[in-house]
Amino acid sequence: EQARRLANAPDVVAQNDPTLRIQRMVRQVLGRVATPEDVSLSREFIEAGLATTSADPAAGGSESMNVWEKFGQVLVLSNEFMFVD
Repeated sequence: EQARRLANAPDVVAQNDPTLRIQRMVRQVLGRVATPEDVSLSREFIEAGLATTSADPAAGGSESMNVWEKFGQVLVLSNEFMFVD
């Protein structure tokens, strides 16, 4: 549910550029600026998710999470979010 709220927050959804949306989500969850490597890996994840959904429309059923919600879940389940060094 938290991943869905993050991905569908008005300030996140308002970002039409995927890079800006990634940067906004990373800032909200991890409390820091996304590094170029963060953005690159995140864009790969998003693009792969979009390609999978486009290739198999059944993969994105009404019960499943969209690619941005899945990305939010990745951030919330990351070690960086869970633990303080």
